[in-house]
Amino acid sequence: MLGTPDPEAMRGHALFRQMQVQGIIPSDESDLARLEPDPAGVPEDPAGMPEVPAGEQSEERVLKVTGMWCPSCSWVIERSLRKKEGVVGASASFSSDRVKVTYLPRLVGPAEIAGVIRDLGYGIQETDTEEEQERALRTELIRLGVGIFLTVNVMMISFGIYQGFLTELSAAAVRMMGVPIFLMSTVVVFYCGFPVLERAFHAARVGGFVMETLISLGALSAYGLSVYQLFRGSLHMYFDTASMLITLILLGKYLEARIRYRAILGVEEIYELLPGKARVETEAGEQYASIEAVASGDVVRTLEQEQIPVDGVILSGEGRVDESKLTGESRLRTRRTGDTVLGASQLVSGELRIRVTGVGSGSAIGRMITLMEEAMVQKNPAERLTDRIMAVFGPVVILVALATGAVLTASGSPLEVALVRMITVLVIACPCALGIAIPLARVAAIGRARREGVLVVNGDALEMACRLTAVVIDKTGTATRGDYQIIVVEDVGKYSGPDALGLAAAVEAGSDHPVARAIRRHAASVGTEVKGAVQAEELAGLGMKGIYAGEEVLVGNEALLASEGINLTMSWKEAATKGADRGETVVFVSRAREVCGMIRLGDALRVDMPQAVADLKASGLEVHLISGDTEGATGYVAGLLGVDRFKGGVLPADKVEWIRRLQGEGHRVGMVGDGANDAAALAVADVGFATGDALTVTKNASDLTILSFSGRRLLAALDLSRLTSRTVITNLFLALVYNLVALPVALAGLVNPVIAVTAMLLSSLTVVGNSARISRKAPDETIHQS
Repeated sequence: MLGTPDPEAMRGHALFRQMQVQGIIPSDESDLARLEPDPAGVPEDPAGMPEVPAGEQSEERVLKVTGMWCPSCSWVIERSLRKKEGVVGASASFSSDRVKVTYLPRLVGPAEIAGVIRDLGYGIQETDTEEEQERALRTELIRLGVGIFLTVNVMMISFGIYQGFLTELSAAAVRMMGVPIFLMSTVVVFYCGFPVLERAFHAARVGGFVMETLISLGALSAYGLSVYQLFRGSLHMYFDTASMLITLILLGKYLEARIRYRAILGVEEIYELLPGKARVETEAGEQYASIEAVASGDVVRTLEQEQIPVDGVILSGEGRVDESKLTGESRLRTRRTGDTVLGASQLVSGELRIRVTGVGSGSAIGRMITLMEEAMVQKNPAERLTDRIMAVFGPVVILVALATGAVLTASGSPLEVALVRMITVLVIACPCALGIAIPLARVAAIGRARREGVLVVNGDALEMACRLTAVVIDKTGTATRGDYQIIVVEDVGKYSGPDALGLAAAVEAGSDHPVARAIRRHAASVGTEVKGAVQAEELAGLGMKGIYAGEEVLVGNEALLASEGINLTMSWKEAATKGADRGETVVFVSRAREVCGMIRLGDALRVDMPQAVADLKASGLEVHLISGDTEGATGYVAGLLGVDRFKGGVLPADKVEWIRRLQGEGHRVGMVGDGANDAAALAVADVGFATGDALTVTKNASDLTILSFSGRRLLAALDLSRLTSRTVITNLFLALVYNLVALPVALAGLVNPVIAVTAMLLSSLTVVGNSARISRKAPDETIHQS
């Protein structure tokens, strides 16, 4: 299965080390925890889970589990797995049908873990395709069809028996009609209801109570009493009740499974993108190989209309590539020799030879799946509270049902009346709707967000984003396109060797900053010789420092030169000020502590950002613009955007302080910026929105990553947050109202078991259907063309 990002690798990143030294990011684990996915998804009970021995490496595996019918199933699976020697963490998600297990491979293996789940009556789905889903649903449909056919016949014959209450029926007549319904209800209860009974039995083995426990007790009680009454020749038989309980639960869960699958379709679709095979070049010629056998450095060939199976660099060829299923961006991209391509994208035209750089869990699609799985198994405090409620709810309901029967019997009511009342209490009180109210809405939102190019790393951020009161936007690459173009290069021309542009390109050779990319691109286009500098060092918010031909070279802003004690002449300052007033970014180049040139760059505003800012302000949000660029350039862009609050010339530490100041004023702050350069600010903000691409998703210290960023996608993410929050509140209201009303109604004897199980199923279907609204999207809501 897919791996997870290595936290140690994140801590070792040069940017993080520099931020820790500067005090921007604390080095203690508590604050760093926000920069990486929660490894366990849900806090474990320290007393109940073993610790990982020092020096021993644990592994993680995410399994797709079939047959979970209610949230209590996930609790039973977690409890059983945690009792297995070698398992150090387990978190199950009913909404996504996935179980994440952390284990010690020395003590337990994947096959044994899967065996624990299968022993509980659940299945493990090895492949994750729509065909597998449909096959599983067809199996359930067969049981449901048999159940409906037999239950209808049981009901029809039972009506005849009920006539005996109005006319005289002999004991022989009662048995003649009773034996057929006994046989048919036996098939319904023990064949059609086998999954229900099996899960109830396995849950009882580990001391758990699930929805199936209550239904099984109700159906078996009605069935057992009916068998007893049949041999007595009594008219008081409840085979129809037992059959209806089983059939209705099968019907409800079948409908729920179909609706729930549509609700989380956006999540399921991404698994279908995983490549299966690749055409690999070998010494013996081209051969097809499973994707597991492909390694970094291999060369694969992809033909027109084929899926690109790996991340890699194009060695030869040219083609038009569709990356929409990864990024949500529908425009085709032309990729040529030297360009990077992503696995799971589609080659619409052309032919490519690709050197593999990432495959499986190391590819962009693999990392996206890993982060989505992390987000789906995370549980917020409200979910953990409902889990604890459901863990004790079953035993409490059973005790209430027994007490109800005892009170009725003691008061002189017939045994049949007491038993029917007990069955009604058992089946009506199942808290399934409460258990799925929050997680199903979140999983549906994660799926829809992925389809729209927003990768959710922190599930709680989906609900928090709608409660933001201020948004801080970084200028470069966020408000602007980050696609710098060189306007002019001014060079003093007094040095031999490379000019200012060549020196800048040499020092910037290892930087991924948009300015650095523009300088290298322009140097290559004009044929300036570029040789890499040695000891090149990136200084966050300032620029680059390096050694070229034994001399120190600085490439950066005026603050960088000032920090090194290099003064600008008045003419340089005036030229820089004029450029900044026009919104240009000015980069100085110094050699041997003397300024030898200046590079002026322009960066176009994203076309939809002014309208996005206007919409943000209209919704009541306070919008701020900050940048490491000069005050003049930042102010120019702020004027184009219509932003009144802005600050230029800020370092990463200043961005953090800006956010903390707003938080100190009572604001809930969202930060929108580059996932690497703004990592500290993204981590400190209440919700971090990282701009990026599918190749850099695991480098972002954000809650949400907006792929192929645009202003419309930012607004769409906030709109989705509002929809998710409303859906969760509605779900909780519906579930709580049902549970508060249903139990008193059943205790009062106002409903019978059939109505009770129908009401219970309708409550769950209402919550599922309400959550499915998140996945529905009208044509005018799509943001793919942004």
